[in-house]
Amino acid sequence: MKDAENGGNCHAGHRKRLKKRFLDEGLENFQDHNILELLLFYGIPRKDTNELAHTLLRRFGSLSGVFDADFDILTSVNGVSENTAVLLKLIPRLARAYLLDHHTRTTQFGSIGKLGHYLVNYYVGEQKEKLTALYFNSRMELLDMVTISVGTVISTEIPVRRIAEVGFAKNAAYLILAHNHPDGNPYPSQEDILLTEQVGELFSNLGMPLLEHFVIGDGGYRTICSGAIPEF
Repeated sequence: MKDAENGGNCHAGHRKRLKKRFLDEGLENFQDHNILELLLFYGIPRKDTNELAHTLLRRFGSLSGVFDADFDILTSVNGVSENTAVLLKLIPRLARAYLLDHHTRTTQFGSIGKLGHYLVNYYVGEQKEKLTALYFNSRMELLDMVTISVGTVISTEIPVRRIAEVGFAKNAAYLILAHNHPDGNPYPSQEDILLTEQVGELFSNLGMPLLEHFVIGDGGYRTICSGAIPEF
């Protein structure tokens, strides 16, 4: 009898072995094509996925490059259906949701370092520059975090009026801003610093002090308002 899961081809049993290897060892000793091949099992249930895994890695250069590729470009690759492309695009967002839930299950962060770590996880998989406003009450409990604007891969604007309107609606006592640099460089630009100074002065006058502005990149962060926030 043919192996139904493997379509009866010469790779019968290969899926089972690869799954068992993962369960026994994790992914530490897997090569990138093995990781992608294993993932593709769940988007392509009855075909060999090894060749497609190699094709995708050659096309996009790396495992992360595959996951970061545009949906339409993924579906243009022979063998990648819409379902498979959705699965691939799901991975960074799934990782982001897991990290956010795992590392921060409270609305009170306790320290600037913990908040920075949370924001690094929050921006996992983001390919465009995104400005986020975090609103806190007087006890430094997070009231809400709101995407204020999404720019190109190199810049976003700071729409001050929208930030203020949301903050007043939330009755926020403090404001923190964060944005990412998709090129991976976490260091603030001169424009970032200048805009932060201008926004900080404005919101101080509005009675909603800007406590910090985080810049996220390459799995780390930098802050612009050095020393503005005590441990909380």
